[in-house]
Formats: sequence, structure tokens, C-alpha cells
Amino acid sequence: MPAIQQWGRKESFIWPPRGFLYTLGALFLSLVATAFFIYVRYQYGLLPLQRYYLPYYLRTVTAGLTHPASTYEMIAVSDGKSRTRAASDADVEAGVTPQPGGKGLPLVLSAHATEQGLRYLIRERPESYLKQHPARMARALDLWRRPALQTLFAAAAVRAVSFRSATSIFAAQGRSTDQRIALWSPP
Repeated sequence: MPAIQQWGRKESFIWPPRGFLYTLGALFLSLVATAFFIYVRYQYGLLPLQRYYLPYYLRTVTAGLTHPASTYEMIAVSDGKSRTRAASDADVEAGVTPQPGGKGLPLVLSAHATEQGLRYLIRERPESYLKQHPARMARALDLWRRPALQTLFAAAAVRAVSFRSATSIFAAQGRSTDQRIALWSPP
């Protein structure tokens, strides 16, 4: 009997192309790095008062253009007599302060504030964004500048590693630089 003949070229077809997977991998890794840097910035880079006001900042930046009639609640410190002022970062620390009319505040008075004679940490009545100067809340983007730069750096590093991996795969296959450029350039 005659031997079985093979018709056509012997080639393998890899789907999806590996280069596309490297791009998806780099994109996925950059998204994971972004989430990680945002989490680390939120947990360890922000003070307790900044963490309390962060939802108000984000709501102002994202929904402020479409729905500017929203409200926010300021935190104030008081000595119980006549002195009441807005709380600063030095006046509060992490903890829980019960409030008479609703859920507790995720802050407590610091030792520094207690030494100054302050006794109460209170939530003021809701204020409208329209009554305040809009530039006051525009600093939300300043809080996230560092994580954004770290994410861009991580994405560039991942892209460099994926490019190096693709280069080593081509080198293992015995392809030259001209062949690599021809494969990556548009038709």
C-alpha cells in the first residue's frame, strides 16, 4: 500500500495571537496595580478626616456637573459653651463617636484637641454645594495624583517586560529583527 500523503503546508495556527495576549495581560495588570495603589493610598496615605470627606470629594467631581444641588455635612469641634469651629486634621483621629440623630462618626477627638478644651465632635446640618466656593472641593484630583503616576509607571514597566518576553520568544524561534518589525507593523 502506498504511504498516506499530506496535502498543504505544515503550519500551526495559534489563536488568539500571543502579542494580543501580552497587551491584554499588560492592561489587566495595570488595572490591578491601579486598584492596589488606590487602596494603599486610601488606607495609609489619607488622614482620618480626609477619609471621611473623600466620598463628598468624589461626588462633587463626578456628579457635580450633572447634579449640582447635592449637600454635604461638615464636622465641627466644640467646647460645649461658645467655641465651635470646623474640625482640622489635628483635632480628630480614627474611632467612633456616637451622634444623637443618626449613625456615629468614624472619628474621635484627639488628645491634642482635648488639651485645648474641646469636648464634642459634632456633625453640622447639611449644607448645599451651591452656597460654598466651588474651588474648595476641586482639590480631589490632588489626592490621587501620586497613585495615577504610580499606575502609569507600573503600566510602562509591564509593557517593557511584555515586549522583552515577546522579543525572547522571537529569538527562540530564530526570527530576525526585520521579521519582528514586519510582524508588528500594520499591513
